[in-house]
Amino acid sequence: MTADPPPRNYTILVALLGAFLDGYDLMIISGALLFIKVELQLSATEIGWVGAIAFAGMVAGSWSSAGSPTGSAGRARSPSCWCCS
Repeated sequence: MTADPPPRNYTILVALLGAFLDGYDLMIISGALLFIKVELQLSATEIGWVGAIAFAGMVAGSWSSAGSPTGSAGRARSPSCWCCS
Protein backbone atom coordinates (compact mmCIF):
# COMPACT_ATOMS: atom_id res chain seq x y z
CA MET A 1 0.00 0.00 0.00
CA THR A 2 1.52 3.33 -1.04
CA ALA A 3 0.80 6.67 0.51
CA ASP A 4 -0.60 9.45 -1.62
CA PRO A 5 1.83 12.31 -2.30
CA PRO A 6 1.17 15.51 -0.34
CA PRO A 7 -0.92 18.15 -2.08
CA ARG A 8 1.02 20.66 -4.16
CA ASN A 9 -0.04 23.61 -1.99
CA TYR A 10 1.30 21.88 1.11
CA THR A 11 4.66 21.27 -0.57
CA ILE A 12 4.91 24.90 -1.64
CA LEU A 13 3.98 26.08 1.85
CA VAL A 14 6.68 23.94 3.47
CA ALA A 15 9.30 25.20 0.99
CA LEU A 16 8.33 28.82 1.61
CA LEU A 17 8.36 28.30 5.35
CA GLY A 18 11.91 26.99 5.15
CA ALA A 19 13.03 30.04 3.17
CA PHE A 20 11.26 32.35 5.64
CA LEU A 21 12.92 30.71 8.62
CA ASP A 22 16.37 30.98 7.04
CA GLY A 23 15.81 34.67 6.40
CA TYR A 24 14.46 35.19 9.91
CA ASP A 25 17.49 33.44 11.38
CA LEU A 26 19.88 35.62 9.39
CA MET A 27 17.96 38.73 10.45
CA ILE A 28 18.27 37.78 14.13
CA ILE A 29 21.99 37.06 13.74
CA SER A 30 22.65 40.38 11.99
CA GLY A 31 20.75 42.25 14.70
CA ALA A 32 22.69 40.46 17.41
CA LEU A 33 25.99 41.25 15.69
CA LEU A 34 25.41 44.96 16.27
CA PHE A 35 25.40 44.43 20.04
CA ILE A 36 28.08 41.74 20.05
CA LYS A 37 30.50 44.07 18.25
CA VAL A 38 30.10 46.78 20.89
CA GLU A 39 30.08 44.49 23.95
CA LEU A 40 33.06 42.34 22.95
CA GLN A 41 34.92 45.06 21.00
CA LEU A 42 35.43 42.82 17.97
CA SER A 43 37.18 43.79 14.75
CA ALA A 44 35.53 43.53 11.34
CA THR A 45 37.30 40.21 10.71
CA GLU A 46 36.06 38.77 13.99
CA ILE A 47 32.51 39.91 13.24
CA GLY A 48 32.79 38.16 9.89
CA TRP A 49 33.87 34.96 11.62
CA VAL A 50 30.96 35.14 14.07
CA GLY A 51 28.49 35.55 11.20
CA ALA A 52 30.10 32.74 9.20
CA ILE A 53 30.06 30.36 12.16
CA ALA A 54 26.39 31.17 12.82
CA PHE A 55 25.59 30.40 9.17
CA ALA A 56 27.62 27.16 9.33
CA GLY A 57 25.62 26.18 12.42
CA MET A 58 22.40 26.77 10.53
CA VAL A 59 23.61 24.54 7.69
CA ALA A 60 24.79 21.82 10.10
CA GLY A 61 21.46 21.92 11.94
CA SER A 62 19.49 21.50 8.75
CA TRP A 63 21.70 18.60 7.70
CA SER A 64 21.39 16.86 11.05
CA SER A 65 17.62 17.19 11.23
CA ALA A 66 16.69 16.32 7.65
CA GLY A 67 19.77 14.89 6.04
CA SER A 68 21.90 11.81 6.39
CA PRO A 69 21.03 10.78 9.98
CA THR A 70 17.33 10.83 9.21
CA GLY A 71 17.85 8.87 6.02
CA SER A 72 19.90 6.14 7.65
CA ALA A 73 18.17 5.83 11.04
CA GLY A 74 14.65 6.92 10.14
CA ARG A 75 12.66 9.83 11.48
CA ALA A 76 11.50 8.09 14.63
CA ARG A 77 15.01 7.15 15.77
CA SER A 78 16.84 10.35 14.79
CA PRO A 79 15.94 12.46 17.88
CA SER A 80 17.19 9.66 20.15
CA CYS A 81 20.44 9.62 18.20
CA TRP A 82 20.88 13.36 18.88
CA CYS A 83 20.57 12.81 22.62
CA CYS A 84 23.05 9.96 22.72
CA SER A 85 25.75 11.46 20.51
